[in-house]
Amino acid sequence: MTAPTDTTAPVGAARRPRHHPTSVRRTGGGTRPPPLPPQPPGRRSAWPGWANLAVVAGVTLVALSQLHPSLLLANTTTAGGDTGAHVMLPAFMKSQLLTHGQLTGWDPDWYDGFPLYTFYFPLPGLITILFNAVVSYDVAFKLVTVLGTLTLPVCAWAFGRLAGLRDPGPGAWPPPRYRSSSSRASPSTGATSCPRWRGSTRSR
Repeated sequence: MTAPTDTTAPVGAARRPRHHPTSVRRTGGGTRPPPLPPQPPGRRSAWPGWANLAVVAGVTLVALSQLHPSLLLANTTTAGGDTGAHVMLPAFMKSQLLTHGQLTGWDPDWYDGFPLYTFYFPLPGLITILFNAVVSYDVAFKLVTVLGTLTLPVCAWAFGRLAGLRDPGPGAWPPPRYRSSSSRASPSTGATSCPRWRGSTRSR
């Protein structure tokens, strides 16, 4: 049989000092107050977003001004460079391919013919057909021709945003992207991402 153990502390024994649960003991003695709870983040400034909007809208307006909006909406047929050879492609898709449930097919034009929309992306032709339901065919074709130029600033901003750049970093992408695209122009044909409509002819 084991003798009971005396759990009472002897008289005069030193006791370990008790500290307040919210206090922290310092090495030099004494206590210090607990750290302050983290403060909620302050209100985020709105100027980077407005700066991005101003840059994207500004570059888009500059691009639109170079495209001669009055000629874009005129009922004329594009004839600059090799564009005149592409005017009939959406019309052929509408009258010959879509009626047979096809997006590609054989076009008998140009000597012995060629496989239409096999080596060209068919989406611009489809968009031209959709626009043609609202405006004339020539205007629809010209609007689709410049669609890439007018949406380039927004796409460049979206690229910067998806790349993880902090505001207003994404807004720095549209100007150089538009500058590099608009500089690739042919003085003889006007073939560029910003086509010129001065060579257009009036539709009959």
